[in-house]
Amino acid sequence: MPGVMLRGILNEKERKNLRTPDQVLTIEKVVCTALVGIGVIAVIELLGTPLDSALTFSLYCFAISIPFLAAYSLILASATRHEQIVGKWYLNIVGIVGIVAAFVGVGAIFWHFNWAIGLLFVGSSLFAFMAWLAFDAAIRRSNG
Repeated sequence: MPGVMLRGILNEKERKNLRTPDQVLTIEKVVCTALVGIGVIAVIELLGTPLDSALTFSLYCFAISIPFLAAYSLILASATRHEQIVGKWYLNIVGIVGIVAAFVGVGAIFWHFNWAIGLLFVGSSLFAFMAWLAFDAAIRRSNG
């Protein structure tokens, strides 16, 4: 993820190729808050539903992702109000753990319906992630 995470990772030349910091941070805030919303909606929908192991695992994932992503959204909001920010290792962990837990929670819900649907979600998620990595690497190479 760009923004807070990439400020500590990218060198100055790579940072200049990104959109303005406020644009990047705004995109990240939208993504994080959307994932919080998905988690909250999923938890509300599971109220009163008999829980099997997949749904229970999903709830554990959302119990992790909702506070982590909410905190990361607050971190991003703070970062947009200041010109200079400090990149700390634990900020990356908060964002990454929150995002991964949200996706795993959604995957567990798909697994609840049918293991094949769960595997399809996992496979397509991994493919999409690998496509993004390849695209990002190609952009970095083309920009020197």
